[in-house]
Amino acid sequence: MKLAIVLSLIAYALCGCPSPPTVDTVDLTRYVGRWYQIAVSKTFEETIESKSKACTTAFYTLQSDGSVQVNNSGRATPDAATETAIGKALQVSGGKLKVSFFGPFFAPYWIVELFGEANFGYSVALIYSCTNELIFTAESMWLLSRTPQLPQNVTQQQVYDRAQTLGIDVAGLGMRNTVQEGCGW
Repeated sequence: MKLAIVLSLIAYALCGCPSPPTVDTVDLTRYVGRWYQIAVSKTFEETIESKSKACTTAFYTLQSDGSVQVNNSGRATPDAATETAIGKALQVSGGKLKVSFFGPFFAPYWIVELFGEANFGYSVALIYSCTNELIFTAESMWLLSRTPQLPQNVTQQQVYDRAQTLGIDVAGLGMRNTVQEGCGW
């Protein structure tokens, strides 16, 4: 039985990560600014965002060298102190970026869907990341909005359905809603 489990894990890892297409027409000068996290994958929330499950935002600032400063913040509860992480993103090509919060170690940050017009800074973004190292796979997804709730013309189900058509196993990611009420926005 143990051998079967190990072989299953190896087979899963060898299959690699899905490779959904990205939004290669993204205009980073319009993409930067504040984004509110509407939902995040279970594993990412439990491992990375364990202290910021509420009022989570990302603020992106384009730097003169073309990189993007990433300022992520969130709270354990709406009335708790804010935790902040500062990182750096680099555009690899089009909607494929890589982001680092730990020196030279980067992870994929792929913009796989945008809703709204570039001229208005987009309104909703779907971000996907997957890395596959030997028998370890780390897969995450974020649903971001320019406002603390999704705009009326976009639903979570609509975004998740789109992710499924791109080859992302949304159910397997166990998406969790981020609390944005009571944050003082």
